Amino acid sequence: NDFTSDVFIYSDHAARASSGKSPGYGLSVIAETTTHCLISADSCSFEGDNDPQSTSKLAVYSMLRELDSGGCVDSRHQELAFLAMVLAESDVSRVCVGKLTPS
Repeated sequence: NDFTSDVFIYSDHAARASSGKSPGYGLSVIAETTTHCLISADSCSFEGDNDPQSTSKLAVYSMLRELDSGGCVDSRHQELAFLAMVLAESDVSRVCVGKLTPS
């Protein structure tokens, strides 16, 4: 990477035969913060959509929104964090989330 030394890109793909003959594709983006929180975002192609650039843009912009909102739990996993807090003993749970999302 020519811009920053702390950005790493990994790829993993499945060929059509081993992916259940899926008609589309998807992209997941995961960021690890300096405090070791994992923030994720993803995007999938729609049937008939053969433009990987637009799918990639959607995933990246979604990641930027997640990072901009702050918090250590991304919007897709807020409900899991809240559920764990409800099941825990009282007065011991705290979590930092960004904007609340409807479930």
